[in-house]
Amino acid sequence: KVEDVLTQHPAIDIIALIGVPNPERPGSELVKAFITIRDDYTGPQDEETLKEDITKFAKEKLSPYEVPKLIEIRKELPLTTIGKVYKKDLRVEAKKS
Repeated sequence: KVEDVLTQHPAIDIIALIGVPNPERPGSELVKAFITIRDDYTGPQDEETLKEDITKFAKEKLSPYEVPKLIEIRKELPLTTIGKVYKKDLRVEAKKS
């Protein structure tokens, strides 16, 4: 549901949401969004401005707990053979950082 809502943002092509450990509250998680940008997107190109715009969009459309607290913009995301985002790779990567 959350991913479906966020893909309505004009910049977002592909999105994957995962839970990552919250460094301020051991045992709890933060929502992190990994996104790729649409090739035809013509809005703000500055990464920080774009993240702020996506966060504002999310706050208007979602409950506070559903809004990603972290956003990482990437050129591409790992995909399975059927074209779905391979979230396991993202979780492993997030644990390393």
